[in-house]
Amino acid sequence: MGDGDEAALAYATSPYDDATEGLLPDYLAKKIRTREAHPGNEGTWAIIVVEACRSRRFVQLVSAYLARSPDAPRHVLLVGVSGEGATRLGTFNEALSHALLTSFRNQDAISLWSLGAELNRLLPGSKVIPPDEDGALTRSGKRIPGALPLDALIELEGIIATLTDDERRHFIPRAQGGETGEYTWHFHGRRRERARISAWLRKRRRGVLVVTGAAGSGKSALLGDLIVRAHPNLRAVLQRHGLIEEIPADEGPPDECIDLSMLLTGATVADVVQQILGALDLPPDVLGASADAQVKKLVEAITVRGRPFTVLLDGLDEAQEPVALAGVLVGALANVEGVRIIVGTRRSTRDAPDSPDSDQTLIQALPRRATVVHVNHDSQAIDAYVRHRLNTAVAAGSLTATDNAITSAAWIASGRGQPFLYARLAVYEILSNPQLLDGAHFPDLTQLLTADHAALFAFGLNRLAKATPAAQPLLRALALAEGRGIPALDGIWTAAATALAGFVITENDLASLLRQAAPYLMLDTEYGQTVYRLAHRTFQTQLAGECGPRHQQLLLEAFSAAAPPPNSAMINPYLEYHLSRHALLAGAVGWKLLAEKPDLLDRLNPRAVAIDAFSSRASLPPQITGVAYAYEQLERLLPALRRPTRELATLRVTGVPPNREGASTWTLAWSKLAPGRTPIDLRGNSTGIIALAVMPAAQGNVLLASGSADGAVQLWDARTGEAARRPFLGHDGWVRAVTAMSLNDGNALLASGGADGAVRLWDPDTGCLLAAVQTGHPGGVWTLATVPCSTGETLLAAGGADGIVRLWDPLTAAPPIELHGHTGAVLALTVVADAGNERPLLVSGGIDGTIRLWDPISRAARGEPMRSVGHAVRALAAVPAGGDTYVAAGSADGAVYLWNPRTGEAVGLASCAHSTAVLALAAVLTEAAPLLASGRADGTVRLGSVDGRLAQETLLACPSPLRSIVVAERQLVAATQDGLHALALPSVSA
Repeated sequence: MGDGDEAALAYATSPYDDATEGLLPDYLAKKIRTREAHPGNEGTWAIIVVEACRSRRFVQLVSAYLARSPDAPRHVLLVGVSGEGATRLGTFNEALSHALLTSFRNQDAISLWSLGAELNRLLPGSKVIPPDEDGALTRSGKRIPGALPLDALIELEGIIATLTDDERRHFIPRAQGGETGEYTWHFHGRRRERARISAWLRKRRRGVLVVTGAAGSGKSALLGDLIVRAHPNLRAVLQRHGLIEEIPADEGPPDECIDLSMLLTGATVADVVQQILGALDLPPDVLGASADAQVKKLVEAITVRGRPFTVLLDGLDEAQEPVALAGVLVGALANVEGVRIIVGTRRSTRDAPDSPDSDQTLIQALPRRATVVHVNHDSQAIDAYVRHRLNTAVAAGSLTATDNAITSAAWIASGRGQPFLYARLAVYEILSNPQLLDGAHFPDLTQLLTADHAALFAFGLNRLAKATPAAQPLLRALALAEGRGIPALDGIWTAAATALAGFVITENDLASLLRQAAPYLMLDTEYGQTVYRLAHRTFQTQLAGECGPRHQQLLLEAFSAAAPPPNSAMINPYLEYHLSRHALLAGAVGWKLLAEKPDLLDRLNPRAVAIDAFSSRASLPPQITGVAYAYEQLERLLPALRRPTRELATLRVTGVPPNREGASTWTLAWSKLAPGRTPIDLRGNSTGIIALAVMPAAQGNVLLASGSADGAVQLWDARTGEAARRPFLGHDGWVRAVTAMSLNDGNALLASGGADGAVRLWDPDTGCLLAAVQTGHPGGVWTLATVPCSTGETLLAAGGADGIVRLWDPLTAAPPIELHGHTGAVLALTVVADAGNERPLLVSGGIDGTIRLWDPISRAARGEPMRSVGHAVRALAAVPAGGDTYVAAGSADGAVYLWNPRTGEAVGLASCAHSTAVLALAAVLTEAAPLLASGRADGTVRLGSVDGRLAQETLLACPSPLRSIVVAERQLVAATQDGLHALALPSVSA
């Protein structure tokens, strides 16, 4: 009871009728102070829960009394369950259970601040007052599945507590083969595969073993069983209680043979390097800036350590950088004496349960000498698995079925040629629909067990939808989630589902789904919080297939509304790192929505925003451009201090002054700046690069291909400058030219030409050499170009020191055609559209000062050569302008000449000239007008217009010589002697 500044606690039948009697706030505050001051309570915490009507006001007064004391307690969390009205007993227990079992389910330590904030959200109208100092709740035991005697459970909990998070949360459940809450172990079969892996572990001192198979074939379960059996104490307890079978010693792995086990879902090279360092007790300062540098220093540290080390990496196909992990990290560790790596992976990232892919991308990216263990279909094991799970349910009383019905279900499931994943889902649906095992429903059982994964998942969705209409939008939210999954904390998951559903979805709906959809969900951790995702990519594809930018816009709006107001609380990590990705997927409207919330924008991770901005094909608002331009500076600032730096960067790049909306500690009052840009030094061991090209990659991403003085060909992430693959080696001497070849089937090849006179064709996904052609250029290959023909062919052109242009189809064995005309070395090639008959023409420029056109179909010269003013042509570029396509030629005299290939006449000069030789050109297609970037040996890069009306602007002034420039991902990237440099070009058309 309470009124105004007074309140008291009393029983409902208490004779007290006002707030001056009963349990008063000051009395409780005194008891709390006395408790904390007691020496025996040092370092402990008190959580005071007041579950009574109008308890909010009582808790506020207790807090006020505590604050008045000079020795105010710092280790107390106060919870007033109700607001101004009545409450219901059990409300707090429900909220606490939801927080512990859903919001923080995968966390062993829970911040009291975070717990208080979540309880405040789950108890509308409540008052939760967090402690002055943060503390943590720690789970007392590591729960494992299994109905065991108490002494066995205690023993197992002690063993499980020593395992890593990935072992407890991924490998052990996979080895168990069931769902959370089941009471037995279900792993069956795979004796031959397990014995082969175990023999490898006993005999090999270094190398790579790959466990691969179709999606859902049971690779993770096999690896989980391997980990269980390699742990002698865990193995002994499980065998003693009949949970796993005893096997001959020579069929199992050696004891303690695996030093580190990791699940790679969402992992980068840096993530894996960091975990390996921690397992080796090595300091984190051995990390380098790039993937190559990180791996190199890790290898050095392991070599110096000098002790054997075995690491198990599962889920390579679900990593954020699978090919880089396979080629750069695993490839390097495979050569270290005493290091063994076991890798679990699908054959390619495109492999799915119902659509196996013949592509071997990931297998080919791994070291070629790796031992490969294939996990194939095992009908006997599936039969035993289905029988065991159904018989276990019968024994537990949760299923009524005859032996014949169970035998029939196992026979049908095992005879379909489907993997273990299918059997596991089918069993779960049978357990959820026990009537399927009745004789009358045998046709329904047969229909269920003869479907594919997609149909089985649809069956489950239909069952869940009948139970609650909230199921499908909750699952669709998971399908659209970014990173490792979506959190329930702070209402992020329910907010997303509500936006997709169009009606309110509650925490109770979420709790119900978690109980009913266990096999379709996976529990994980990202940025220190519990997250959920769909268990397999097949489910994600099925649920997200009909979604598009509009759904991403709905999520963006919901997440923005779920973010706490400025200065009130930290933003949820999911929003901090992934909100900009949802803006990217929503398109231009998504970026606009984010830009209209500057206070939210400044609390997002600047690097994540920059990466997503550079990946955008839509126009970027000035505020987003400012973040992308200055993300490195913004990363060093607290969110509350980022606004003026962002405003300054926005003004510098776009000329747009800041608005006065939103809250900020301080803001930009006025400035007088000349528009300009500052280059970003891309990370990576990129020194010595001579040639650059833009390389299209999967999922619309863009890579940079480079050729270097050491003979290496390398692929880089265009957004970060990180090495995306291990170097492609084979050239003897400098690699002076690289070019991407897009083929008719949607795939792409990478071609490189070197001082050795060879042109090599590479598979960009695996780094495999596909072909090597000796062009016959005696002084080496100086330039390359890809020539798409109207006939459907894609030809390759090479120019060299002998003055001959060689043209051929790299997919056939036909020898190159020689195109003669130049009297000196051919230094540059490009392709320009022939306006007359809509087919491309090849353009070549040489040291003789001429520019020549070639018809790739007839293999003949087209018209008379266009001549420069007597100076060597060092660079060429095709630039569309005014309905025509011009040829821009960079000359040794520093000028950039423009020619009309249709007429063969000089058009004029571009406004990006230099005083010395132009070595590189790149067209910059902006929304307003086409521009041209040019570079020279002194390291300067200038930007000017094709028509000469725009004054030139110096973009870069590097201290070392410039070698090549390209435009990729809204950036101009320049290769100089000291590395790669990127410059944001926010007005560039995608």
